[in-house]
Amino acid sequence: MSLSKAMNDALDAHPGGDATIEADADSGSAAVEVTDVGKIGVRIKRVRIEKTTPTALEEAAVSIPKGLRSLGEPLNPVEVAPSLGGARFRTSPEEIHEGEYFELEIHQSGKSELSRTRVDNDGNREDVDWAMTRDNLGRLLDELTD
Repeated sequence: MSLSKAMNDALDAHPGGDATIEADADSGSAAVEVTDVGKIGVRIKRVRIEKTTPTALEEAAVSIPKGLRSLGEPLNPVEVAPSLGGARFRTSPEEIHEGEYFELEIHQSGKSELSRTRVDNDGNREDVDWAMTRDNLGRLLDELTD
């Protein structure tokens, strides 16, 4: 079973409200912090992935900007540091609307975490949730575990 299918089944079983929904598949596992779950969509606070294989950071620096389509915003590498074991990607500056952007942190170990941040006019940052269709969430999980 794919991770996207396993997550969709776990979302179906969720009674509602804030929760961390977990799913496992051969490609890895996911934990999605949600604030609301509907038949078509979901509101997300954070996505954590743990792949079954390590991540090649240099390859990810090329593949993520080209291949991660499910967010609707391109992510560009901000920092790629194999010597530190990780990399960070953010929404392209020209794609930032209302001060909100995605940030993806990946580790060589295969772990990754996606969040969305809002920056106000004073430079203060806060995590915010975002809406996605279940189909796009499934694509995101599959893209991050390929």
